[in-house]
Amino acid sequence: TVTSVWFNEATGCGLASIVPESIQVSGGAQLTFTNYNVDSTLLQLNSMPPDGVSYSGYNAAEVPAGANVVSISHPQGDPTKYALGKMTKQIRLIDYPQSEYAITFSRGVIEGGSSGSGLFTLANGTLQLRGILTGTTIKNGGLSCTNLDDFAVYGRFEIFYPEIKSYLTNTPNPADDYGNTIATAADLPIGGKRAGRINYAGDVDVFRINVAQPGNLTVYSTGGEDLVGTLLDSAGAMLQFNDDAESRALDFGLTVKVSPGTYYLNVVHFEPNNVGDYEVHADYSTVTDNYSDIWYTQGEDGWGIALNHQGNILGGALYTYDVDGSNMWLLLNGAQKQADGSYSGPLLRFTGPTFNTTPWPVQSVASTQVGTMRLIFTDTKTAQMTYTFNGVPVSKTITRFVYGTPAICTFSVFDRSYTRNLQDIWWTTPEAGWGINLVQQGNIVSAALYTYDPAGNGLWLLLGQGLRTLTETTETFSGDLLRFTGPVFNAAPWPMTATPTKVGTMSLEFTVNNKGKLTYSVNGAQVVKQIERFVFSSPMTSCK
Repeated sequence: TVTSVWFNEATGCGLASIVPESIQVSGGAQLTFTNYNVDSTLLQLNSMPPDGVSYSGYNAAEVPAGANVVSISHPQGDPTKYALGKMTKQIRLIDYPQSEYAITFSRGVIEGGSSGSGLFTLANGTLQLRGILTGTTIKNGGLSCTNLDDFAVYGRFEIFYPEIKSYLTNTPNPADDYGNTIATAADLPIGGKRAGRINYAGDVDVFRINVAQPGNLTVYSTGGEDLVGTLLDSAGAMLQFNDDAESRALDFGLTVKVSPGTYYLNVVHFEPNNVGDYEVHADYSTVTDNYSDIWYTQGEDGWGIALNHQGNILGGALYTYDVDGSNMWLLLNGAQKQADGSYSGPLLRFTGPTFNTTPWPVQSVASTQVGTMRLIFTDTKTAQMTYTFNGVPVSKTITRFVYGTPAICTFSVFDRSYTRNLQDIWWTTPEAGWGINLVQQGNIVSAALYTYDPAGNGLWLLLGQGLRTLTETTETFSGDLLRFTGPVFNAAPWPMTATPTKVGTMSLEFTVNNKGKLTYSVNGAQVVKQIERFVFSSPMTSCK
């Protein structure tokens, strides 16, 4: 389906007319090789270019900072444009595992619709290809002739070149254990593993994985080599990639929600010229949608239930009010998935030590089953919640509570040190009996703490708007801490008389994304705790 246009140049600067030599060539092209890690693709035209074209050279060396560069592009199919600039530094975009060239321009800029165009350097009077345009950053409003502070970002040709060298030079690759394309992929069985080796610079190992039913597929490497894994669908389109699954190791790992079908895993080395041995694994879980979030009934402010979904188990903290209007929380303690797709489990009420007790006396925490709860999800955003508390039944239709940009939650078997969104249930090990549910939507964290008052009764407190502050090394969310009173848990209709009272402040500070520091005060009493994500099943919640 590719058609190419040659000599597509204006007759003069600023003129709309095109030179008469412009010619269009049909016939399509073959997809020869794609590397999603550097956003580059090699096509081989089925028809020869017209007579008189000029071929650029290429240079597979890394472009140093400060090097002069030339951009040549056809934005939105326009006639040839060029811009002059410098390679400023390498930056790493969220959507790509490899760092890319960040270009600042001194004459002209890159326009929208230029993706895939070339970055060149000049050598001995000729242009040499050094990179392929991914796009531009938008940190200062977007690159333009009046804003030159943003970058144009290019995939690095020195990473792509070793993988396409055999095509460009018409020489065979060295001996290899696995094929480099999906057409030559080797089977990787679910629940199994295969030993492999990156045999030479630019080697790509491709594996085929067959999935029989909906669920979550996890693929990962072991062996310590710094690899990049990319999961592809049956047509070879990228679904997800990963460089390092966890901060403690270089191995890749990713978990993806899948439907029945065939999938492919590309394995390459992060360093384009390195080689090394590894093992690759494929595991599978039948869980599909993740329901981790804070839920409530629309129009009924002042109460909610925070759900955390791990494997086929739901944990939940219900924040509501006792018969006297006092603050009360109940714990859905491990609701198991049933054959009909619903989740059911016991509902517990706890007593325990005062919130600021140090050290935390786990032995003084006590629980009593006060009922059961059942959740039936009609879709990913709506559920029917029914529960009993001391024999009193309650039934409500609940939806996710939205106050910003909602997170998308899936699953992961990894430690989530690289999971930037903090939405999860957190605690201090081994201080059983209390916890804090975090919901992050955009730059705001809402945190619902469940603990105990001086009488040992359940107490819940809410950080409604934890606003984000960033430094070079930390991410902090801070705001007022509120205590609520309200109508009895089974009030119908709900009278919306929940009353908040500020009792202190709360701050959540993170340097990695699976451990943090919780600091809060209640009526002048301060608490500082080191917290981490609470794990009760696998795969675990992972939000972004």
